[in-house]
Amino acid sequence: MPKKVKISVIGIGLMGLQHIKAIQRSKNASLHSIVEIKKTGNELAKKFKVPLYKNTKILLENDKPDAVVVATPNVLHETDTVQFLNSKIPVLLEKPISDNIKSAKKIISSANKNNTSLLIGYHRRHNSIVNKVKKIIEGKKLGKIVSANILCWLYKHKNYFNEKMENK
Repeated sequence: MPKKVKISVIGIGLMGLQHIKAIQRSKNASLHSIVEIKKTGNELAKKFKVPLYKNTKILLENDKPDAVVVATPNVLHETDTVQFLNSKIPVLLEKPISDNIKSAKKIISSANKNNTSLLIGYHRRHNSIVNKVKKIIEGKKLGKIVSANILCWLYKHKNYFNEKMENK
């Protein structure tokens, strides 16, 4: 049996939890660890029987995973992602890549410089609504589609954008 890819999840908010669920279902991956500063991190680390780290630096000093999912607030993407890329650890980074262009360019530059994979998580392509629309289009129920312009707005509460990472 091939060795499972050990993946650490950084940030266990809504999307981090979704990634943990996907890792749990995978035959090819296992949850390596969790990085989280909130109290919920302790509970989840116990539930999934994995180590909990308070920041990425401590994780990298103790036990490097094979890959990571960075699902922290956007303003924190650069700090964590660049650390992993500089350690040559592939990163699946939740969208958007960053909250500003300068930071996004630094992340991309780090991936290129270290020749390390950087993937941006566009999870909505797997959304059940999107899949249903895709089937309708492929089934030609709307006729022959030659062009489309689609916009999707989803509400995020104000506190989502105010989250700060402590003990970094």
